[in-house]
Amino acid sequence: MDDEIKSINELPVEAKNIKVKWVYKTKSNKNGRIDNYKAMLIAKGYSQKHGVDFTRVYALVARMNTVRMIIAFAGHKSWQFSS
Repeated sequence: MDDEIKSINELPVEAKNIKVKWVYKTKSNKNGRIDNYKAMLIAKGYSQKHGVDFTRVYALVARMNTVRMIIAFAGHKSWQFSS
């Protein structure tokens, strides 16, 4: 959490500060006991204007199992990748 706050406070001069909020979750195991705590820093995107504050929106979300499966499938099919 400290790293997230530090990155917000060290914005370049020309950058617009977007309001954020912390969302906390408690994860429980199958027995109902608390397994771990999670904290996410969420940007309040509704304060942004398209074309002014941003031009593209994306969120990369993938489970590691999915990435491994795609790499294995690509190897099986002998796909060629270029950059």
